[in-house]
Amino acid sequence: TGYHNAATTTHKDYYLVPFEKVLDLVAHRKVFLKRGIAYVHQSDLTTLVLATFSAYLRQCLKEAEKTRSEDDRVSPLLAALSERAATFTGYTYNPNLQNTARVHPSQLDQFAATGMLPLCMKNMHLKLRENHHLKHSARMQYGLFLKGIGVSLEDSIEFWKSEFTRKMDSEKFERDHAYNIRHNDGKKGHGVDYSPYGCYKIINDSNPGANEHHGCPFKTFTEKQLRSE
Repeated sequence: TGYHNAATTTHKDYYLVPFEKVLDLVAHRKVFLKRGIAYVHQSDLTTLVLATFSAYLRQCLKEAEKTRSEDDRVSPLLAALSERAATFTGYTYNPNLQNTARVHPSQLDQFAATGMLPLCMKNMHLKLRENHHLKHSARMQYGLFLKGIGVSLEDSIEFWKSEFTRKMDSEKFERDHAYNIRHNDGKKGHGVDYSPYGCYKIINDSNPGANEHHGCPFKTFTEKQLRSE
């Protein structure tokens, strides 16, 4: 039932890949299978790209883990990525690892400038620095990422406060934003310790509207924008 209408598609609309690369599509009967090959319609390529990217990133993290002790400047980020920010690779955030590595907000500008942040996070970080504000969806996406790579709750609150109070007073920040940061860390509300968003959720979330900067740039940016990055 998931097949596309043969009357409106041609062989050029499909990509042939080993079925194990698109198991999610196979499970939902969205591909035609023949001799171990899945015929993937171009509209379903997101699943293939996500799976390929996750596998590649997982391998890169393993390689980074082997060399992280060779450069003290990047070891905190590599440790955090390999141990906790596996939101990109399908692993679950483990708060018990929270004290094994730390990232301080003062490092984020360097990470953004040297390509050490994922493009989506770099985009939100730069927009936050430029506008001293992010809307709710971007605050959630970027804030949980910072938590995942090892920014402490206290440092996170100070980081957001230092930006937002350029456009609002401290009282308004505490009232409207500090509570949500503590809530995402499980310190308020029902005590749920929220995990960073994975690529699958980010890609399939709603597209950013006017003055919004969340989401996946590989989905929402133009080719020109991507090349400029």
